[in-house]
Amino acid sequence: MSFIKWWETTQENHYDDVLNNIKDLKDYNGHDNHEFSIQIFEEYYFRNFKKYFNRNVENFSYNKLCSVDLIADTTKMHLFLENLVISERNFNHILLSLELMEAFNGDSQLKTKIFILPLYNQLLNDVYTHLLKNYLIIEGIKENKNLMQKTLTPIVECLSKREYDLILSHTDNNIRNSLSHGNYIIDNNGITFKYRKGQEVHQLEIEIYTMEDSLYSLLDCISGVFFSIYHFLLVNRKNLNIDSLPEEIQLHFKKHILSTFNNKCIDYFTISIGNESKQLNVGCNSSIDLDESSRIFFSQEIAKMIVDFEQLNSKDNINISFTSPKTIKSFIRYRVEDIVKLSLGEISNEELIQITTKEQNLMLWPVNDENRNLIEDTFRVYPPIIKEEYTISDIKDISIEDAKRLKGQVFLSRVNRRSHVKRIINSIIQDLLKIKNYGFSNNKVKHGSMPADIIYLQLYRNEVRHGKERALYPSNRNFIAVIQYDLSKQFPIKNQFFRHLSHSKEGNIEYFWNPNF
Repeated sequence: MSFIKWWETTQENHYDDVLNNIKDLKDYNGHDNHEFSIQIFEEYYFRNFKKYFNRNVENFSYNKLCSVDLIADTTKMHLFLENLVISERNFNHILLSLELMEAFNGDSQLKTKIFILPLYNQLLNDVYTHLLKNYLIIEGIKENKNLMQKTLTPIVECLSKREYDLILSHTDNNIRNSLSHGNYIIDNNGITFKYRKGQEVHQLEIEIYTMEDSLYSLLDCISGVFFSIYHFLLVNRKNLNIDSLPEEIQLHFKKHILSTFNNKCIDYFTISIGNESKQLNVGCNSSIDLDESSRIFFSQEIAKMIVDFEQLNSKDNINISFTSPKTIKSFIRYRVEDIVKLSLGEISNEELIQITTKEQNLMLWPVNDENRNLIEDTFRVYPPIIKEEYTISDIKDISIEDAKRLKGQVFLSRVNRRSHVKRIINSIIQDLLKIKNYGFSNNKVKHGSMPADIIYLQLYRNEVRHGKERALYPSNRNFIAVIQYDLSKQFPIKNQFFRHLSHSKEGNIEYFWNPNF
């Protein structure tokens, strides 16, 4: 049993359910090695958004794919897979935005402006268009013609003449044209799309909920197309030699091979280290939070798999990183020669981690065991404080486990002398001391209504965007000072640029003045 299969059957759910569903697929011809496909199909059977894929579209699309000998034409097959890679990458990015849309509880007009219409447009241009190109490939093989088109309108026109209404019916040409030109109005009555036919301007009025339904209809159609492609690849997997594919397509499938239901390989790339070695970087994104020992074990087994199918030098490194909702990004770096020794039984898993720890090639953060709301933590904002004499903006929580810490930017347009700043600074600190901070999902820090232990501020004359006028240099006439308030008077926040500034302390406040102020 492979490691991926063992992990999915013992550490995760759905393996048998997914496998049984796969066995019911049309033309399934039996195969014990499902590492390539099973985690892909799990998303379409059990994951939000994808699990609602349009079954009629899937069946129609699968039959179209099987109607020609696509795999026999290497050039066209590579182009087909290239369209798959581009569209799936874009699709997964869009799904992240859809998750945010579903968590949005604001006004329906605002929801339409910032989510529904942009996402519908992105699905059309970044996903749907590339998938439709694959049907042009299919029809081109049938007719022995080059039918390829670059943009959506001619692609739709070409396919509409070839009985693709089941797939094309999920979009409206007039809405597409209106969105492409930004010619639409959103108001209390719904959405008005304006578009041209020849010299005449027409308009289409629809309700917001109808547009949202159209978004999900297009989403389910696209999911059905993706499912049909992987269904086709599963049935024809014996004829698909991944090693012979272009590099970008190989990387796409390698990521799937190294993924499980809950741990997705999202990065896979190599960088050079000097002239004689390189480092292969693998990024894993987990929907659940693995403890430190699980991350260590998972990374060692993944590294063994990589050594088996990559041509790596013994002096090369494999760096595996982990991201998850309630853990700071962690990493473990192994030498290939040590992974080979592990595979041969010359060292144990425990000995390998001792070597890695000794060489300081790992950083594993603990899982935050607090009960957190991920959406609130992602979008939490501390509003600016605006007073007659000053404005405090860009207020951020930079707390650590044993200290509540805040930072911000202060704009003092009326001050001309250091004495003026010192007179105002106590009021500024008092405003910030009152702020309740809330902590983070991925890191346990001190948070609550208690006064801050440390406040770090950069002071400027005029409010400007980030740039030269925010630089902490004496030559920046807009820059006044950096101050640090510390209840314990230890002043732990340091900065190498401070050596150019004039230093002084008064009680709990440390000043680094612009010497030209």
